[in-house]
Amino acid sequence: MQNVLLQIGLNVVSIDGMLIKRIRTYAQQCKACFKVYFKSDLLFCPNCGNKSMIKVLADVGKDGLIHYSSLSDKQFSHKGLRSIPYSEAGF
Repeated sequence: MQNVLLQIGLNVVSIDGMLIKRIRTYAQQCKACFKVYFKSDLLFCPNCGNKSMIKVLADVGKDGLIHYSSLSDKQFSHKGLRSIPYSEAGF
């Protein structure tokens, strides 16, 4: 509701008494192929299929272009991606 009030030009004050100055829009970005999607419920990337979607801030600049900034530096686990060396001796 705050975003709608800001878009029609009204001043909005938060619960803390601070003036809200800009609208925040979030998107999902794949860390593997760097594609950006505005769907918030994605777990796997529709383009490459990796489970590497993170939440990014989508900010519209003064030039009208959308700039994306990462909200966290989440490190992805490589568990299951490493191959185990095969030995012919057997077990």
